[in-house]
Amino acid sequence: MAINLEKIRAKLDKLNGKDNHSDLFWRADAGTHTIRIIPSEDGEPLKEKHFHYNISKGGVLCPKRNYGEDCPICEFATSLFREGTPDSQEQAKKLFVNQRFYADVIVRGKEEDGPKIWSFPKSAYKALLETILDEDYGDVTDARKGFDLKVTYIKKNFGRGDRMVFDSLQPRPRPTPLSEDDAQAAAWMDNDIDLNTIFERKSVDDAQKVLDEYLMPESASGDNVKYGGNTQEKKVSSVDAAFRELGVA
Repeated sequence: MAINLEKIRAKLDKLNGKDNHSDLFWRADAGTHTIRIIPSEDGEPLKEKHFHYNISKGGVLCPKRNYGEDCPICEFATSLFREGTPDSQEQAKKLFVNQRFYADVIVRGKEEDGPKIWSFPKSAYKALLETILDEDYGDVTDARKGFDLKVTYIKKNFGRGDRMVFDSLQPRPRPTPLSEDDAQAAAWMDNDIDLNTIFERKSVDDAQKVLDEYLMPESASGDNVKYGGNTQEKKVSSVDAAFRELGVA
């Protein structure tokens, strides 16, 4: 069987940090933008994912919160927090799971770019739910009688350079169709972007390896660590070593 060069290129791009699907995401500049959420076939245009950030580049999908499996990162973070020392709790907070929300949108004024993924925080999600439950608006995603949204981003500095941060959301006062061209609207709705093809699902073992590399980057590759169960295939696990480094018995 001949080697698949496209897959090899994709793997190389991933190693070089190029395979992040950045062209699919809407990157908002500072200011107010008008967007329209595209309705989804499953009736749930607002998607939710749970990540462990600060543990590897781009974060790790939480096996527990996303798929109902065991999550060694959750278990370690919880145990660390329960120790109650300032250092252990500070480290634990870095590993706790974070919610992130997504919706397919059309950015007004850039319709020629087609559907984009809008990644937004819990504050924007809450504002969207309140708008949808407001009897003056209802289903803002309705292709014929929905509402465009005015979304404002501001620039903030968190000590590592400026970042664009969601600030506010307000629906436009009048309903409008997704597109005046029915064929165009249908094409946009047909272009549903599957987040599962963008974010790599980690198995429980994969999550454990990421945790080991985070805790003991120099020695994690050579050890098979079992955490969260009744047995450990290592005299001193990376988890135990991390506790000791924090001064936790």
